[in-house]
Amino acid sequence: MEEPRIPLTEDEVLAAAAMLDLPILAACMPGVLANLALLDRHARTLLAQGGTECE
Repeated sequence: MEEPRIPLTEDEVLAAAAMLDLPILAACMPGVLANLALLDRHARTLLAQGGTECE
């Protein structure tokens, strides 16, 4: 099974939002993408440091 990953493209975000019946306005998409990219960077940093969970 593939590990879950953060959606980073507009198509991935829209697909994930559709699964949750969560509308994302076009005007909000740039902010959503920026926040998800930041979250992805933080997650990769934590995983690179050997962390798998928050304390």
